[in-house]
Amino acid sequence: MPFNPRAEGRTVPISGPLAADILRIQEIWADCRRNYGSDGEFLFGDFSIADAMFAPVVSRFRTYGVDVSPTSHVYMDAIWAHPPVQQWCKGAEQEDYITEIYEVGK
Repeated sequence: MPFNPRAEGRTVPISGPLAADILRIQEIWADCRRNYGSDGEFLFGDFSIADAMFAPVVSRFRTYGVDVSPTSHVYMDAIWAHPPVQQWCKGAEQEDYITEIYEVGK
């Protein structure tokens, strides 16, 4: 799942290892939210470096239309709406350089 925050509606084959990675990420998100995140909408309540680390993953899941659990969907929406993430995405939209080998799933 190449990173491309400007792309939407892309698809890639969800192989066994990729499906396992997607499931594991959602398990991590659910565990963090359940055990540490009850005071806010992010993994540990307030936005943290962990959420910043997962922002590109959220972008990929959105780009490739990954089917996620309701808990993951709520978390992804919170990440995507976070002002610094929106600023980052706006900056990405202004990039004019395209690496064709990463333009998959069109």
